[in-house]
Amino acid sequence: MAATTYSLCRANYCGYYREGAADAEERCPSCRTRLVSKCPSCGEAVTSNAARNCAKCGAVLKDR
Repeated sequence: MAATTYSLCRANYCGYYREGAADAEERCPSCRTRLVSKCPSCGEAVTSNAARNCAKCGAVLKDR
């Protein structure tokens, strides 16, 4: 069974997330910051709704 992927708001102050991958230009409905569903460094899917860093390479996911 495949792991659930999440799309997270990149803003540190916003806790918005949802299940599933986001489009490249998709934005948070709360604060309008772009969503991230893959690590910008290594491309690993986000598999935790509480992730702040990539589980594979450690790159920052929530940076604003």
